[in-house]
Amino acid sequence: MSGEINFQGAEANAAKEEMADAVIAVRITINEVTEAAGAVKRGWQGDANLAFDAVASSWEDEAQRLQGILNQMTETVGDGNTKYQAMEADNEDFFKNAAGTHDRASSPHLTNL
Repeated sequence: MSGEINFQGAEANAAKEEMADAVIAVRITINEVTEAAGAVKRGWQGDANLAFDAVASSWEDEAQRLQGILNQMTETVGDGNTKYQAMEADNEDFFKNAAGTHDRASSPHLTNL
């Protein structure tokens, strides 16, 4: 049917898990770059060391910012998935009630017209 919305909970969870795996891979890369910069830092002397410190500090700030974005993305996707699943369950209940499989008097979604 054209325009049909079809939510598949298992597929949504799988997509959430795939995104979580990608986030973990990005976090690992960020940590590896930070560790590599720390290891190289010891080799610089004098003004080069000071310049490298400034760049390394900027990288650490950016790494923290990226980690925050990754946290926010993970949380948003998880919350969205949870809310959508709850909405899907509510809609199912609503349509069951509308079909007369539930007491109409106790349903907040239906009126006695």
